[in-house]
Amino acid sequence: MKKNISILILLAVVFLLTECDIVEKPYKESLSSEGGTDTISVRKVLLEDFTGHKCGNCPRAHEISQNLSNIYGKKLVVMAVHLSSFAKLDLGNGYVTDYRTPVGQEIDVTFGPFDALGLPKGFVNRKAFDNVHPALDKDDWSSKIASIINTPPDASLKITNQYNESTRQVNIKVEGKFLKTLVGDYKLAVYITEDSCISMQKDYSKTPENIPNYVHRHVLRGAVNSTWGDEINTGGIANAGTTFSKNYTYTLNTAWKPEHCYIVAFINKAGSLVTEKEVIQVEEKKIK
Repeated sequence: MKKNISILILLAVVFLLTECDIVEKPYKESLSSEGGTDTISVRKVLLEDFTGHKCGNCPRAHEISQNLSNIYGKKLVVMAVHLSSFAKLDLGNGYVTDYRTPVGQEIDVTFGPFDALGLPKGFVNRKAFDNVHPALDKDDWSSKIASIINTPPDASLKITNQYNESTRQVNIKVEGKFLKTLVGDYKLAVYITEDSCISMQKDYSKTPENIPNYVHRHVLRGAVNSTWGDEINTGGIANAGTTFSKNYTYTLNTAWKPEHCYIVAFINKAGSLVTEKEVIQVEEKKIK
């Protein structure tokens, strides 16, 4: 009797093994926390928060960007760009940390001047929602992000970083693919940001209004490959399925903390007008 039961069990196991398919890659994976995946692509959105440490109303915009980051997680990349007269140093009053960059200055010249536009302002994918200018008031960021963040992506991006502790150099590889055929020329821009920088910030809602230990989030530190980036297609058409790969080397400033630094890469239109520089995909990844 026991022998018969053992035979039946063995036959059942053999039957199950022969009936099961072996599932091989590619298979569906969850969205990676950083740097993209090889198996799925989603649209990610770039929020540029234009700010300055002497802008007393800007902390309210920082709160909004952080709340949006909490809502959307890795699908939203936030970058704080310090520019205009609000970002100038004021040594006598403790504003001794300079977050201004050549990138921010060029953005100010191209899209601004932000002294005239006023701060805080922000770009959502540098998209001109009003067909005039991409600059948005902070209270409009949420609705504009919501209107595009769940639409199918036009391209995919993946970042691979290798950091050398002794030289402070990071080797960066950015790979991408156009998922749709798009009209126009496009460029790949690669920036570096640093999170959790501690320094002075003016906040009109506080008494005293000068906050010495303010935590500055997502601070733009510079461009790896220029403000507007490198060409990744020519001829006015980006064909679906077209892939590209770019390699860069960047040496971190000795004042920056590498454990707080990120590489931010994005594909943007290469038009000459401020309404023709829309970002179609963005990705970020920690340096270490």
